[in-house]
Amino acid sequence: MNLNLESFQDRVHDFSKNENNLNFKGGKPCIIDFYVDWCAPCKTLGPIIEDISKEYDGKVDSYKIITENEKELASAFGISSVPSILFIPQVYNLIGGLNTWQSSGLPAFPNNKNNKIKCQNYIL
Repeated sequence: MNLNLESFQDRVHDFSKNENNLNFKGGKPCIIDFYVDWCAPCKTLGPIIEDISKEYDGKVDSYKIITENEKELASAFGISSVPSILFIPQVYNLIGGLNTWQSSGLPAFPNNKNNKIKCQNYIL
């Protein structure tokens, strides 16, 4: 699903209200693909993201943001080149670090003995 600023603020995070902390609005983890249509690497990565979306359908939301059209969103996340992928695990309390990765049914996060994510989000 393509996101613009308004739909991003409805589905993911309204950074106009809270610029410093991510208050994730999603009900499950999400992958956000920052891309442009004319970018060859973006065209290569696109089908991979689609395959991941299909494989984890119902467990992970997948969004696409055209950086040329949504410069404010790209800037908010420090996106300076494409393709760029932002992964946001589902979290209930970012301050306490409580998350639902382990109960999400997704594979264990690599290099983590407890199968729990310690960070709030990852840029892949």
